[in-house]
Amino acid sequence: MKIFIFANRTVFAIQKLQLILKLKLIKILLKSNKGGEFEMAIVPNAQEALDKFKMEAASEVGVNLKQGYNGDLTSRQAGSIGGQMVKKMIMSYEQNLSK
Repeated sequence: MKIFIFANRTVFAIQKLQLILKLKLIKILLKSNKGGEFEMAIVPNAQEALDKFKMEAASEVGVNLKQGYNGDLTSRQAGSIGGQMVKKMIMSYEQNLSK
């Protein structure tokens, strides 16, 4: 029984590491421009979906995010948006694993 639990934890740790690496790859693919916004370097059509995803995450955590520059946000607000996005990506990844 202990071996099975250990194996499950190891598999989960590997899957979590894979997700972290995928998120880092996304970050590498994103390049920052002077306006502080991000543009997709490899997949230009994904920018609109990412913006929509960011707006949804902002509304879920109660942050009023506007199109364009949002320099008036506090670090806490910006972090809560990013944290919500990561949380949703992890949940989506975990749901796909169970299929």
